[in-house]
Amino acid sequence: MITDEYWLEISHDLEQHHALFYQCWNMGRPVLSDKVDTACIAFNRYGEFLEFIFNPDFWKSIDHYTRLFVICHECLHVILN
Repeated sequence: MITDEYWLEISHDLEQHHALFYQCWNMGRPVLSDKVDTACIAFNRYGEFLEFIFNPDFWKSIDHYTRLFVICHECLHVILN
C-alpha cells in the first residue's frame, strides 16, 4: 500500500522533474496489483481518473528514484498518446 504521506512525497519529487508529471500523478491513483508484471497506466472504467498500476513485488524491488522514473515513463504513455 502506498501511504498518503508517500504519495505526497512522490508528488513533490515529480514536480522537480516537470509539472506535467506532477499533474499526471495528481490526476491518478496508485493501485498495487499482481495482474501486471511491472507497471502500467490506464483510465479507470468510467474515464474519471488514471490508475497507476504497479506490481507489488516490482514496486518493493526498486528504489525511490527508479519509482519516479517508472511513473514518468507511464505518464508519457498518456501524454504522447
